[in-house]
Amino acid sequence: MEKQNLQPAPEPEKTTEDETTEESTSPKGYGKMDDDKFVEIVAFDVKMAELMSESKVEPLEYAKQREALLKKLGVTNENYEQYSEHLQTTDLEKYIGLIQKADEKAKEE
Repeated sequence: MEKQNLQPAPEPEKTTEDETTEESTSPKGYGKMDDDKFVEIVAFDVKMAELMSESKVEPLEYAKQREALLKKLGVTNENYEQYSEHLQTTDLEKYIGLIQKADEKAKEE
């Protein structure tokens, strides 16, 4: 009988909770989008909608500022829209809670 060269299976990498990243905790395919960034974007949109309805901000200025916000947050509009759709279809209660949080944030600013 031949001797088989058996090697122990490699141990899985060990990580601590401190080592988790935003990307590992956010749904796949949504870039760096997470709940906090989602709330920040929605709050911005709510505030700007109010200002545009009062003719205090032009739509083109809103678009420029929103693009700058997305860039600052490191996400795209597509990331935002996909994340929003994901929340609406998989966890509507969470989605509603985040929208309410964003509305409160917009009123504070």
